[in-house]
Amino acid sequence: MHKIQQRMVDLHGSQCGYCTPGIVMAIFANMVNGENMVEHMDGNLCRCTGYRPIWDAIKTLDPENSGCG
Repeated sequence: MHKIQQRMVDLHGSQCGYCTPGIVMAIFANMVNGENMVEHMDGNLCRCTGYRPIWDAIKTLDPENSGCG
């Protein structure tokens, strides 16, 4: 399991799982491209988590040591 996926699991960033693949891939792409997460995560909709656990997972990822490069 990739670090991003594990963080989403550990911090309860996924409930129903419908949006999780898109969010994980967006996080990965944003980290690879050095994009600002706040500006580039707005196209991913989640109705279950309220986004707080997703953002908590993102905040724990170190872009330099994320395995995304």
